[in-house]
Amino acid sequence: MLPEEDNKDMWVEKLLDFADKQGQEIRVHVDVQIFAKLICSRLVNQERLDRIALKTFEDWTVQDKKTMQVFKEELRCCIISMDCDFEEISKWVQVLSLPSKIESYIMAGLMEFYESKKFLTPMGAEWLLDLMPTSV
Repeated sequence: MLPEEDNKDMWVEKLLDFADKQGQEIRVHVDVQIFAKLICSRLVNQERLDRIALKTFEDWTVQDKKTMQVFKEELRCCIISMDCDFEEISKWVQVLSLPSKIESYIMAGLMEFYESKKFLTPMGAEWLLDLMPTSV
């Protein structure tokens, strides 16, 4: 599931709305365009992510789990779209400035994802990663 080309411009526009730099020209790099939906999701869900970070995993509500699942799925789509290596995606996660507990949770999931990717690469079967559902 790659970020839809038609919606990419919409997410860039929303991202620029958040920036609110009137009178300044902002150029959006193609890599930022790919991450625009994820960045917007991060900004919109600030309070929710802060609340989730205060809970133990066992105390997450259905909505908390859904929020994290959608966030992880969008991150995974960005990775697949850009073919990011682990170091690059780690930097993107840092840019998102997530609460530390959420960042640790995301990074643990990314480590598992990249282990699977490394396993599948010699077989040319990385495309299987796009078929698998994202778990919480």
